[in-house]
Amino acid sequence: NGGDALGGLKAALQNPPLGTKNQEIKIGSARLVAKCLVMVKEKDIDGVVEGMSNDDLDLLMKYIYRALEIAENSKELLKWHESVTKKAGLGCIVRALAHKYTV
Repeated sequence: NGGDALGGLKAALQNPPLGTKNQEIKIGSARLVAKCLVMVKEKDIDGVVEGMSNDDLDLLMKYIYRALEIAENSKELLKWHESVTKKAGLGCIVRALAHKYTV
């Protein structure tokens, strides 16, 4: 349900695999985040995003891009992308793409 999805999302954002070179761990983490994101109802996305810090939004944007590479649910992920960009601005996209560590 939505509560489990938000809990999973918060846990993933607290301990991202930024320093690891193990791609299986990174892909597993991105799949978990993508699964959490698509479980949140569309009407609740903006509220979830509003409650997040700018650092969390930057990290979430990294996960969104990674999930778009591996997931089949791009429609839902693009709704999250729109909401994060609306709150955090275009700088969030630049930081997510330019930072040397990936998720």
